Amino acid sequence: MEEAYLRSPKVLTSAEIQRKLGISYKAALLLKRRIQLFAAEQKENFRDLIFRNLESEFREFRLPEAIPESNTRLTTVPVEGKKRGVARDISDKKGAMKRAIQGKPIVNADTLVLFSASQRANKGRKRHKHGGSTASIYMNDKLGGRQIGTMVHTIVTSKGALILDSVPDQKMDTLGPLFLRNIPITAPIFTDSAYTWLGTAYRNHRMVNHSARSKDNRYRWARNRWSKDGVHAQYAEGNHRAIKQAFSQYGYIQPKYSQLYLDEYCFFKNLKAFGMDRLIETNRMRRGIEVVPTQVWEDGVSSFPAQKERNNFTDTRNISSAFKLKAMIPTDVLNVNLRFLSEDFVH
Repeated sequence: MEEAYLRSPKVLTSAEIQRKLGISYKAALLLKRRIQLFAAEQKENFRDLIFRNLESEFREFRLPEAIPESNTRLTTVPVEGKKRGVARDISDKKGAMKRAIQGKPIVNADTLVLFSASQRANKGRKRHKHGGSTASIYMNDKLGGRQIGTMVHTIVTSKGALILDSVPDQKMDTLGPLFLRNIPITAPIFTDSAYTWLGTAYRNHRMVNHSARSKDNRYRWARNRWSKDGVHAQYAEGNHRAIKQAFSQYGYIQPKYSQLYLDEYCFFKNLKAFGMDRLIETNRMRRGIEVVPTQVWEDGVSSFPAQKERNNFTDTRNISSAFKLKAMIPTDVLNVNLRFLSEDFVH
């Protein structure tokens, strides 16, 4: 557990556990599964934590309207002491989006394919029935049409919180409930142009067109196709790169086990984003235990809800000596005490 936490966002494979501990591969895989099941049990805690934090941050929040293409012409405004004026947007809206979201936890959403069914895997057959990214995770219909690849839907915030879900397709009926379950309707969400339907539920949804063509005939693509007026999906794209690099260590995972691996990856990422104290706090709130909330977003070092409660921990539990010196040690060094975890979550 400690090794997996310290090397996150890289992953700890069963083969590495086997080599480090000198045990059989079957025993190493069982240890890996125990970590994954524990991480899966904490997923709902992190969902609640992310939802509450975004809800408190964006209560009655409204993004400025997008700048229409026809309204981006410039006008010259005279400036004292200068012979020529200064160009300014006639609508005075340029930069309003960046000012509105500055310092706030922006949400990005996107999908990626981790493992695909290549034409070689289909014995040379092409896929005609499916289209887009969905085609790359299913076998040819003549070979049964079963899913052998993994498609992942990503919801990530600029503060580091991450939610990954294994999905069979990119339809609105599949992805829509994931947004409603994890993100409050007032939170700003930035995506690419594949989520045209999302604006019906989320008033602060904005899109950037990755396929935007340049108006200059000398160029093929527009300069602002990745970021326009402060709207981008770079947090999701950056996580996709890290996820692909990490999961390449597994070689391949079956789709039926994909959610376990994704939950494990999310657990350690969210643990570093929020800290163990916030996770324990959320777990107790779900169990109906009264706690004193800490700050909304963790910044590396956190504190217990109450000093009295912390003293009770020190007096009654078998905790490592490093944990007793918590005031002098950053939280991330202390988040991996297995005895502490088992006492607080198993019961």
